[in-house]
Amino acid sequence: LLGRPYNAQGVVVRGDQLGRQLGYPTANIRVPQGKALPLGVFAVTAQGDHGVWHGMANVGFRPTVNGTERRFEVNLLDFSGDLYGQELQIRFHRKLRSEQKFSGLDELKAQLARDAQARKEELAMVGELLAVDADKFQAFADSADHLLRDIRAQLDATAVQPDARADAL
Repeated sequence: LLGRPYNAQGVVVRGDQLGRQLGYPTANIRVPQGKALPLGVFAVTAQGDHGVWHGMANVGFRPTVNGTERRFEVNLLDFSGDLYGQELQIRFHRKLRSEQKFSGLDELKAQLARDAQARKEELAMVGELLAVDADKFQAFADSADHLLRDIRAQLDATAVQPDARADAL
């Protein structure tokens, strides 16, 4: 609809540490009052002062733990570190699924594992496509370079030399 990924930014604040207990630590993002965020679980990219990371985000009320306030939690795949107090810009790429209530934390953890695996597979596929596109681009560039050399050679061969024009007069 926008023609580009939706963005949100905010400061990382302390949460309940539940994601960490489940093996999926999250950066809890404090979003400015009135900022509209789509609800659900999303494939995201986060950018901060020290890098760019791929991950998944949940925007919602955490019904499995009877949450009552909207939260914006981002799990950065294969990230380890402390982001408290840092501002992150989050780019939403694709909705993975709607938020749902699970029967318990074990079921939630199993779903998080499936979400993380799907996101990693998606990133691997994108990496493969980029590698193929890079190879195609290089082949195109090489062909164009050869074509330009051939055209220059033909122009040079058919060009009338200044001295030859003077002799022809």
